[in-house]
Amino acid sequence: MLSKRLHAVYKFIEERSIISDVGTDHAKLPCFVVSSGLSSKAYAIDIKEGPLLQALKTIEAQALQDKVIPILSDGISHLPSDCNAVTICGLGWLTCEDILMNDIQSLYKLDYVIVQLNKDYHLLRKWISDHHFTIVDEEIIYDGHYYIIIKFNTDYHESYSDLQILLGPVLMQKRTPLFIEYLEYLLLNLKEIIVNVPNDSEVYNNMQKEIQIICSILGK
Repeated sequence: MLSKRLHAVYKFIEERSIISDVGTDHAKLPCFVVSSGLSSKAYAIDIKEGPLLQALKTIEAQALQDKVIPILSDGISHLPSDCNAVTICGLGWLTCEDILMNDIQSLYKLDYVIVQLNKDYHLLRKWISDHHFTIVDEEIIYDGHYYIIIKFNTDYHESYSDLQILLGPVLMQKRTPLFIEYLEYLLLNLKEIIVNVPNDSEVYNNMQKEIQIICSILGK
């Protein structure tokens, strides 16, 4: 079984897509993609042998050796030719950025990319915006922590606004109860942190802007 977090990623994967799960988490996601019948094949990619050996154990335990292929690789620079989508889950933004920038041309060969960071979602959206890519979908879930899943492709899109980068264009459009709960959580955190920030600093000014933006959305 997948965690609630990984299952949210799974729901963004399109039927018959052949994914490469980069930085694979014990190959749980690619194994589930195949065993559920969503796709006939998947790849589990990691740069380190240790995690890849753990992935292989998961694959063998489910007798999926001929359908889930483990690959020792540094990311997206050597994707299999039949791979048409990439998932990147549970990593920090800097590691994710390294993966995406390592061979950015490879992204243009994909139908879509799904990313689930542990935090700093706005930095991913800023990167997407700077490259004029398109945010296709977003979802927020709570699994002991708020997680946001972002699906994007390389279709051209005008730069996103600061508000869209901060909170997510699709999330704002969906405006689910959980998203509102998440905004309340962000607002509380910002108010707790800002009291210890010098009020003549750029950080303070940026935080004040974020507080004002969130308050306006919440109608406060």
